Amino acid sequence: MKKNLKKSKKEKLKDFWNNKDAHSKPMTQSFYNLYNVLKEDFYFLEVPRKITHFIGALIPFIYYFANLDKLHALIYLAPVVIIIAGSDLYRILNPKFNKLYLKLLGKTMRPHEVHSFNGSFTFMLGAFLTVLLFPKTIAIVSLLYVTFGDPFACMVGKKLGATKIFNKSLEGSLACFFVCFIIGIWFLKNPAIALISSIVATLAELLPLPINDNFRIPIFSGISLVILFNIFNIPFV
Repeated sequence: MKKNLKKSKKEKLKDFWNNKDAHSKPMTQSFYNLYNVLKEDFYFLEVPRKITHFIGALIPFIYYFANLDKLHALIYLAPVVIIIAGSDLYRILNPKFNKLYLKLLGKTMRPHEVHSFNGSFTFMLGAFLTVLLFPKTIAIVSLLYVTFGDPFACMVGKKLGATKIFNKSLEGSLACFFVCFIIGIWFLKNPAIALISSIVATLAELLPLPINDNFRIPIFSGISLVILFNIFNIPFV
């Protein structure tokens, strides 16, 4: 059964890329049609995208374990942001390269990203600004919230979500909250701050705001942590 399912996916992908009629339509629409056909298969579409989130956790881990200061972290991040932005812009402006890019990495993208900057760019931009704007501990916690809280929200929501909230699920949001709370407790050693900042991160993931959640989760979390550190009179480190 699994073998037939895999064959079916391959056939759908092959039909999509080789069908001249499909490519006579706007790329966004044809990609959207394919996405709708395959979106119910969690492991085929969601897992590759979420793996990229977990890879993004290397940023806060390296920042923490390599004992980098803010300046050196930004020096290392800046070229990555520029390269991803440049390749994404070239992809948007060059249909042939865009088609090749989608063929190779389309499973990590959403339909609305076909002709706009994708989630990798918004994540890297958010990571750069988080490191730039916030003290080290706050930046690390905020980036861990997005690299672990967001994918767990999606995975639990897709597999177990039954109670819909906006376009997401209560179950996914609870998963995001608990993951963020555990991270907060571990790094912040303050249950109250971990609780409140985890709620902020969860709301940033849940609410249907026009800003990409890869960007808004670390930024909103960082702002909340700065306020909470000041309220609780905790020194920034």
